[in-house]
Amino acid sequence: MPRSSNAPRIRGVFLRTLLLLGLLPAQLLAGLKGELPGQIDEASGLTRSIQHEGLYWTHNDNINLPASNRSGPPILFAVLADGKLVGQITLANTRKRDWEAITHAYWNGKPVLLVGDIGDNRETHPDYRILLVEEPDQFHPSMTVPVLGQIRFRYPDRSQDAEAMVYDREADRILIMTKRREKPMLYELPLEPTGDRIIEAVPVTELEGFKPRDPVTWLLNPLIGPFAHQPTGMDISPDQREMAVLTYSTVYRFSREEGEPWGHALKRRPRSISLPRLDQWEGIAYAADGRSLIVVREGKGENILVLPLRD
Repeated sequence: MPRSSNAPRIRGVFLRTLLLLGLLPAQLLAGLKGELPGQIDEASGLTRSIQHEGLYWTHNDNINLPASNRSGPPILFAVLADGKLVGQITLANTRKRDWEAITHAYWNGKPVLLVGDIGDNRETHPDYRILLVEEPDQFHPSMTVPVLGQIRFRYPDRSQDAEAMVYDREADRILIMTKRREKPMLYELPLEPTGDRIIEAVPVTELEGFKPRDPVTWLLNPLIGPFAHQPTGMDISPDQREMAVLTYSTVYRFSREEGEPWGHALKRRPRSISLPRLDQWEGIAYAADGRSLIVVREGKGENILVLPLRD
């Protein structure tokens, strides 16, 4: 059914009413918006730089065709929180299928970026891979770097689509959260390249899903689709005590106690931040000081948002 031409006016009335009533989240009102450069129009992952404060790494997924098997160039982009492009690196001798996530870690004493080629819209791929790339300590506007290694894996039961991945420093494990199930699954992998050998991801826990927990989300997004509350990204705070899980409409913040595994902490009721609108928000990262979250979405226009964290 086509959307009513009165929808923008009605949404504006909702927003003004909520603002007057004090129901809009402070993070939404204080959010700083920016725009990524034109060549980043399918931003599908985000992570902060280990070595360069204020810098973030992002990437496109494949190309602008749903479920396409064609691939775009294997490029990582270095950007600031306002979207300004600082540089880019091309991964040498690799082919990208559906990059959906990126995170960071130290491996063998080196700061590395972990690129998750883990997307599978049709859920038909026999296996998936995570690429290890050393983060440059200095870089030119454009340079080519080698891939240090790869982690090839499959799921124990069937092919699955996933867009959320993060490295858990305390457990020394890579965490992956699946998409397209009513109850997402959390899996883990060791941070150790496998070459062409395929290992099996280890199930951690089944989650209850990410339904909106406040009426604001429903009022801002009256036409919520079936995948609006599926996980599309996640990150762990610098102090390792909080995890942010991203969906198309909301950011969910889970806290954990010292030494507590994330499989337990993710069972708790989270705090939530409603995003400005239902859209393809697919990348999330904590700032280095842990006081704000940066999120990116696919598409052009205002596609990067800074959310201050006040608690």
